[in-house]
Amino acid sequence: MDKAEGEGELARCINAEAPGTLGDLLHGRGIPIVHYSTDFVFSGSAERPYREDDEPGPLNIYGETKLRGEQALMTTGANAIILRTS
Repeated sequence: MDKAEGEGELARCINAEAPGTLGDLLHGRGIPIVHYSTDFVFSGSAERPYREDDEPGPLNIYGETKLRGEQALMTTGANAIILRTS
């Protein structure tokens, strides 16, 4: 995560753009994709565990780029599962 803050453009390429590219390549080929994301897509201010339908609110480049990667993947229509780890 710390490196993403110092190398924002590289973080965007890897975290935000690559998942969409992979989704485009796999869509329609019957190949599922598992994408590992992070709970950093949230602000951290909730007083309970986050759910997948909670509103994201990333506070840093890492969380922002990971959220964009999730969104990019989902728009491809690929058979995808997104896991948000902490």
